[in-house]
Amino acid sequence: MSFHLISEPESYRYVESIRHALRAQGFSLCKKSAISGWAAKPLQSGEASHGEFWLSELYKKDGLGKFFMIRADGTPVDGGAHWRQGFLLAVQTVPEGRQDMASIKNFCE
Repeated sequence: MSFHLISEPESYRYVESIRHALRAQGFSLCKKSAISGWAAKPLQSGEASHGEFWLSELYKKDGLGKFFMIRADGTPVDGGAHWRQGFLLAVQTVPEGRQDMASIKNFCE
């Protein structure tokens, strides 16, 4: 699912709403791979873009059987008075025995 909205600069209002709903459903943050605060969005590996920001969080549930991903981009608009935030949300259920544990452990502790 994806959507865009206009927010206050550096706002976490909508991110926090999603986080709250995930915690209420029993999901926990994979802290190892999380970019939980607005950070300069990379153009390429090691090279930051100018004036664009992002955050990315992976959540797990039921051991490692269900995952939820939040990716949000923030771009200042109106001379920085507002931000245009774009959200990408994805959920994945992995059948038992189908997880690649080595790969998952790169992202989740």
